[in-house]
Amino acid sequence: MADVLRGALGDSEAWRWSGGGMWCSVAPVGSSRRAQGWKLHVSATPGSAAEVLARSLPVLLSGRSAFKFAASLAHVELLNARNTSRGHSGKFITVYPDSDEEAVRLARELHDATAGLPGPAFSPTALTCPGASCTIGTARSSRSAGSPMTASTYG
Repeated sequence: MADVLRGALGDSEAWRWSGGGMWCSVAPVGSSRRAQGWKLHVSATPGSAAEVLARSLPVLLSGRSAFKFAASLAHVELLNARNTSRGHSGKFITVYPDSDEEAVRLARELHDATAGLPGPAFSPTALTCPGASCTIGTARSSRSAGSPMTASTYG
């Protein structure tokens, strides 16, 4: 998976990333994550993960929000395994938007970018995008702290 990221980043020095363990973490240089805010999740299967990542990276790298993704296909398989905890099941990419407005933009654009690619369903904590189905084309969001997002936020 890191090779897909390296290809998308090219020689850019605007982003830092680290791999190791289950996740590859990516963040804009000089940024810090909000103390509270939205998390967006995108699911994938081992067969669709590279394409999901390739389609998601232009959206993600066009902003300044940190994100992480499963570091290998073996880790994608673990996330999709029957015995994986509900809180982690199917969540291939997790995005930490740097603002509420960015959360809305990213949710819409990730949904469009990954439409039609297979991915397992997972249980959203709060709200799904309008018209969402249990496929990779759905960017789901949950509030990590604070007030819940309403359907009109996507509106």
